[in-house]
Amino acid sequence: MPERLRKLQLHLPARIDCGAGTRPLHCIVSDLSETGARMTLARDARLPDEFILVLTADGRGRRRCRIARRDHLDVSVRFLPDKAETK
Repeated sequence: MPERLRKLQLHLPARIDCGAGTRPLHCIVSDLSETGARMTLARDARLPDEFILVLTADGRGRRRCRIARRDHLDVSVRFLPDKAETK
C-alpha cells in the first residue's frame, strides 16, 4: 500500500500571481502537501484556472497551480509541473 502523503496544516501568508502584470492577490495557505494546497483568499477576486502560488517572501518558493475546487474565498489547488520540467 502506498505511503500516505504528508499534509501540513499551517497558517502561511502567501500570494497568488495571475501573471500579465496583475497585482498579486494575498491569501493564507492552511493545508500544504506535495500535490496541492488549500488557501483562503484575502478578498473575492476572479482567478484564472492556472496561476503561480508564491509561498515565500523573497518569491523563490513558487508552485504552478490549477484550481481543483472553489467555494467563495476558499480555494483548493493541485500543483502542476513547472513548464521547464515538461520540456
